[in-house]
Amino acid sequence: MQQKTGKSVITFGQDIGIEGISVASTLIETEQNKHQIAIVGPNRMEYGKIKGLLNILKEQVEKIDHLNLPLEEINKES
Repeated sequence: MQQKTGKSVITFGQDIGIEGISVASTLIETEQNKHQIAIVGPNRMEYGKIKGLLNILKEQVEKIDHLNLPLEEINKES
């Protein structure tokens, strides 16, 4: 069973053939490609926190890609 939560998708173990495991993932779009980032863990994960973490990562990666800055400049801004 897949459960969509905003921009994130949560897939439970029975759908991937591993009981007790879930995968929370989100799609990240850059100018050149689409990427997916995922967190694998037990079914009892705190999905609200996982969703928040994935959304923060997505926003930051897309922001960095949009700025088109070299890595050295990104590190200076942090």
